[in-house]
Amino acid sequence: MKNLSLFFFIFFCSLKVQAQRGEVIYAELGGAGLLYSVNYDTRFSQGEDKLGGRIGVALSDDFVVVLLHTNYLFGKGKHKLEVGAGITTFDIHSDNRDVTASGALMYRFQKKDGHFLFRAGISPIYVELGEPLEFVPFFLFFPSVSVGYKF
Repeated sequence: MKNLSLFFFIFFCSLKVQAQRGEVIYAELGGAGLLYSVNYDTRFSQGEDKLGGRIGVALSDDFVVVLLHTNYLFGKGKHKLEVGAGITTFDIHSDNRDVTASGALMYRFQKKDGHFLFRAGISPIYVELGEPLEFVPFFLFFPSVSVGYKF
């Protein structure tokens, strides 16, 4: 799992950088990565808004978290609303692997010609607890703050 996570992280970070697409690398505290994550975010078309995606990774000796999200940016100028959805995978102590749905509802500050990015908001993560036939599904909401660099 660690090798696969590292492969995807390197692959997305090594894509040809095009300034018109609004690519960003940022650190996130909280959010879909739970404690923290390092993320690469890009738009799927020219421009700095509309449809895009991100891949994030959190690594330590005890766990690996990988998240894959698509997102959409609403708004004009430097203030935007980011709405995203995707999956978060957890590999804790190599005993327990889980894949779950996660999302993002964020305020995003990003100047068109600037390099600084700031995000803040909440990330819902779908959780099921209980015995196999008596699952209780619900969402946990994790607060999130991010700072990064736009190419």
